[in-house]
Amino acid sequence: METTRCVIGRALSPHDFRRSGAFTARYRAGSEPHLASSLLQYQDKELADENYNLASSLEVADVFGGWIDTIAEA
Repeated sequence: METTRCVIGRALSPHDFRRSGAFTARYRAGSEPHLASSLLQYQDKELADENYNLASSLEVADVFGGWIDTIAEA
């Protein structure tokens, strides 16, 4: 936790750090669906799906927000 506090200014537990990495991997590299599971170091499909679905929802929200911006500019 001290390492993350020094590097990013916030203390994260090892689990939170891995989970954040898995979310970011899914959000930025969605074509690599097993990358998040590898970062989280688990085989539980339900936990992997939870992170995958959260990132997918954020991605869709970004697209929807772009549509709203386009409509608002018209």
